[in-house]
Amino acid sequence: MKLPLPKLIPEWRQCLRFDSVRVALLLALLSAVQAEVLPIVAPVFPPQVWPWVTGGLALAIALLRLRQQQLPPAQTDTHPRPGDPHNPIDP
Repeated sequence: MKLPLPKLIPEWRQCLRFDSVRVALLLALLSAVQAEVLPIVAPVFPPQVWPWVTGGLALAIALLRLRQQQLPPAQTDTHPRPGDPHNPIDP
């Protein structure tokens, strides 16, 4: 059984508009600076909480992707369909 390939967006720079991509970038940034940030925020933010924060961000990524997939096609589709009355190109 073959799984369908995901529909790619036409322009890769548009991915920065997706909330899940933004949260994934935040998670990557936090992972990159973790060693420098933890000692600074340790009095307010104990190191034992760090896995919960990163886990929460990972969960947020998954939920934001699911939310994006549940939107009606009119809100997620960036390609106008021929014959669509809302298509400004097609009379």
